[in-house]
Amino acid sequence: AKDMEAVDGQKITLGDTTVTLYITPGHTPTTISPVVTVRDNGVPHVAVQWGGTALNPTTPAASIQEYVNSAARFRKIAAGAGADVIFTNHTLFDGTLAKIAAIKGRQQGQPHPFVVGPAVVDRYLTVVEECGRAMLAAR
Repeated sequence: AKDMEAVDGQKITLGDTTVTLYITPGHTPTTISPVVTVRDNGVPHVAVQWGGTALNPTTPAASIQEYVNSAARFRKIAAGAGADVIFTNHTLFDGTLAKIAAIKGRQQGQPHPFVVGPAVVDRYLTVVEECGRAMLAAR
């Protein structure tokens, strides 16, 4: 049963971890992209999850424009938070399976495969935004 409705900027605390939810419409009207601090051997990192990676040729132009706007806004949110980890809603788009495999063989002192750095997070979200812009331009 539904017991709550997420709102933009809402914070949900689970134990000692707080997740901030951002409504990022476009992929769907109710797409949510969270921001959360995670730890690797005690070292904090900021993880973001872009909630709506894919569009298709039948997506209405208004939804694509929302997607572009959401991506631009979330890119600023991620940068402001210092995000250095990115997840997506499709493992194919962020290399999740390869990163999980790399974790299994990770040696002490090696960087964590999911910690990609702020420049990569920014680049990913820029590409998301630009793909949306390209879809709009092609109409």
